[in-house]
Amino acid sequence: MEEKIIVVRESGSFGAFMRGMVIGAAIALLVAPRSGRETRHMLTERGSEVVDKASYIAKDTRDRAQNVVSSAKNKIEETVKGVKEGANQTTKDLKREVEIMEDVNNPVHPL
Repeated sequence: MEEKIIVVRESGSFGAFMRGMVIGAAIALLVAPRSGRETRHMLTERGSEVVDKASYIAKDTRDRAQNVVSSAKNKIEETVKGVKEGANQTTKDLKREVEIMEDVNNPVHPL
């Protein structure tokens, strides 16, 4: 049976989030009756919130990526170890088979 891999792409959820925030902030600025000082204060607060959220998302993404890489590395190391152990056992088995064949073909040591 042929193994198939299904890839699901989530297109730009972070980018969509940021675009939505910018559009929402622009609309809020256009319709809200505030003074220049209030608007600047609001922009400063919202800017800080966006930076904090972006930092959190970046850290979370980095942590998840590190976990995936670490897990993959461990699986690869385990697979390589298993292959090496299997190869060593196969080599031992083949050497033993050669010894048996040599003993069978050796007229000095009849079975």
